[in-house]
Amino acid sequence: MIYLVSYDNYDLAYIYNDIDKSCIMIPSKMLEAMDYVESSDIDKVDTLRLRFCGFKLSDSNNSLRKNLCSYKIDGYQALLFLDVYNSGNAVFIHLRIDGINLDSVRRLPCNGIVGEHGIIIIVPNIMLAYILNLYSKCDFDALMRAFYDVVGDRIYMMVKNFQRGAVVSEPVWL
Repeated sequence: MIYLVSYDNYDLAYIYNDIDKSCIMIPSKMLEAMDYVESSDIDKVDTLRLRFCGFKLSDSNNSLRKNLCSYKIDGYQALLFLDVYNSGNAVFIHLRIDGINLDSVRRLPCNGIVGEHGIIIIVPNIMLAYILNLYSKCDFDALMRAFYDVVGDRIYMMVKNFQRGAVVSEPVWL
């Protein structure tokens, strides 16, 4: 069954598939062709388990952090990492791009924000296990697709410096 986990005002939504346990970001208009059930994402993340998965206490804030990978987008170095805040109540994916002026950010999907560590996108708690599964398989293409490629070749949707069809290099897994 497909569950609508969350959506935003920018026409993007997170859906969860309980058969393959995937959770991905899609354009909201795709929901019209789907049978889905609305669901609230209130599950708390087990932070003790995250430490066994390689998450470390962040120096700059009260979060657990895991670096996923680094890669290049049109020649700019990018770092993708996860933060879990508030004792497991909030999960964020961060994209830090060296050499990009964050004043050039257009809009942020799924209630994302711009912070000191770059672009931050709120992630449904239920998506964390899926992200870690893709990380363990080193499946970069599926990781990019999970975020509708807005942290990859569709970066132009968020950052003015990029055009459609940005060239994304193979990642270095961290």
